[in-house]
Amino acid sequence: MGLQITHTKKGYRIKDSTSDQYIHDKKYLNENEVKVVLIKRRLINFFEEVIKIDLDFLSGYTVNGKFHKHPREVSGLQFILNCFDNGEGPWYEQIEAKAQEILKRLDVQILNEPKKKAKKKAVKKIK
Repeated sequence: MGLQITHTKKGYRIKDSTSDQYIHDKKYLNENEVKVVLIKRRLINFFEEVIKIDLDFLSGYTVNGKFHKHPREVSGLQFILNCFDNGEGPWYEQIEAKAQEILKRLDVQILNEPKKKAKKKAVKKIK
C-alpha cells in the first residue's frame, strides 16, 4: 500500500494508492501535518511488529540449529487482523494499546524521558 502526496498552493493532500481515498479529514494539510500523518503510519507498523514478536516468539527462528514453529492460539498477525473486525473501536487504537501493554510488561523504553531535577533541600543556616 503506497501513498500519493500532491501539493498545491493551498497545501498537501495524501491519497492511499490502493483504495484511492484520501487518508485525512481536512481538505488540505500543511507540511507539519503531513509529517505527523507519515510518522503515525510508521508507528503503527512498529506497533504491529512489537505484537508479532511477542505473540510469535521464536516461531520462524532457528535456535541451537533447530527451527521453531510454535502454534499459538492467536498469532500476531491474527490479532492484528481481528482488530479490523471485532467492533471494539478503531483498529489502530487497539494495536497501539496492545503494543504499549507489551512494551510496558517487558520494560522497554523507546524514548528516554527527561530526568527530573532533584529538589534542593532547604538548609537552615546556623548563626
